[in-house]
Formats: sequence, structure tokens, C-alpha cells
Amino acid sequence: MSTIYKNEQGDFWAGNFETEYNDQNKSEQYLVSNIHFFSNTLKQAIQINFLNEFP
Repeated sequence: MSTIYKNEQGDFWAGNFETEYNDQNKSEQYLVSNIHFFSNTLKQAIQINFLNEFP
């Protein structure tokens, strides 16, 4: 693999691990779990002034 990132962590995530990691997290069970987690978390939040979403 050619190095295109400035550190080993970037190279690691750019390889096959990224694809495998993303593929395992596309299940309906994972989606339902995330919806449940974030619904409960946001219900308990007092006030949200800023939200940043990463791709």
C-alpha cells in the first residue's frame, strides 16, 4: 500500500479495514441500536447548541 496519509492511523483506515468495518455496520440491527441510543441520549440533553456530523 502506498502512503497517502501523514500517519499510520490514516493509512490503516484507508486500507481494507475501513471497508470491512463499514460493511459490518450496515445491518438493520445496527441501525435500530443507533436510533435507540441517540433517541434516549437526545431526550436527556438539556439544550443542544451545536451538532457536528462526520461522514
